[in-house]
Amino acid sequence: MSSFKSIWRESFGPRMEYILANSLAALLDCRNVTLLGVQRMLADDAYRAWVVRQVRDPQVRFFWEQEFALWDERFRREAVAPVQNKLGQFLLHPAVRHILGQVATRVDFRFTLDTGRVFLANLSKGRLGPEKANLLGSLLVTQFQLAAMARADVPEESRRDFFLLIDEFHNFTTDAFAVLLAEARKYRLNLVLAHQYLDQLALPVRQAVFGNVGTLVSFRVGHGDAEALAGEFGGAFAPAQFADLPRHHVLTRLLDDAQPCEPFQGVTLPPLEPRGGNQEKLKARSRERLANTQAEVMERLLAWSWPERRQKAGFSITGPPATPCALPRRCPHGCPADRSRDPRVPAR
Repeated sequence: MSSFKSIWRESFGPRMEYILANSLAALLDCRNVTLLGVQRMLADDAYRAWVVRQVRDPQVRFFWEQEFALWDERFRREAVAPVQNKLGQFLLHPAVRHILGQVATRVDFRFTLDTGRVFLANLSKGRLGPEKANLLGSLLVTQFQLAAMARADVPEESRRDFFLLIDEFHNFTTDAFAVLLAEARKYRLNLVLAHQYLDQLALPVRQAVFGNVGTLVSFRVGHGDAEALAGEFGGAFAPAQFADLPRHHVLTRLLDDAQPCEPFQGVTLPPLEPRGGNQEKLKARSRERLANTQAEVMERLLAWSWPERRQKAGFSITGPPATPCALPRRCPHGCPADRSRDPRVPAR
């Protein structure tokens, strides 16, 4: 919800939030459903009835049975149109639809944190579009946040440090991001956040950044940011000094043993030479272990979307397959991902 709200901040009204929240809450109580179910739930009476029958939360059930069901047809169309229009824009993109339309994921974010694995996500705006890239990025940040907070069942001294690097992170901030900045430290989730200038950040996030860091290292910045950083350094340097730094030179306010030190100027090492050469090999290995082919995902979505394909594939009219699929893995009928390859991957 926070990811959607951060993207549609200017047009995210109370009614839209109310309907979307109840839609997501209802789908969370169902098996074998995805985010694509929101669109269908608002337009397909039979599918909505199938979902509501599985809802256990009395408040959510009351909304769909005693409130939404009593709206007249015209008012209902007007109320759900904003949700359908905005969500439909994302689902029109094939890559986004294929990602969000899969019932289960083979990526275990908690396992990634606890074992120090490397997770790379290419969210190029040129390939996905700005809003779609921002949505996927916000969802990924939320997944890492939830995985980090799930470490509450592990003693703090046993938690392994994990570094989350986010480029252009102002595109992926949500209302909960300030909470992440305040609490990530105790869960050993270390954040490296890159962006261009301070005014790109919402005020609560900007305050959380300066309020939760002990050591400040500043390279050359613009005059607007220089004014803000000069205040954070306690007036030890004039704003012009921040704007006129040579290459590889820094101004530093160091926190040593929980005690602030006198700010000073220093010189860093030059950038390291890039190393690589295994990109294609690593991509192929990741796709083999963690991904489904595009043809398989498309077949599942078609079987879910069209009645004749659903019946042929063993689906009921409203829900997932009537009987579990007998195929060993990568079921084209929409069954949850098989865990025979990696028992650590949870099924939803």
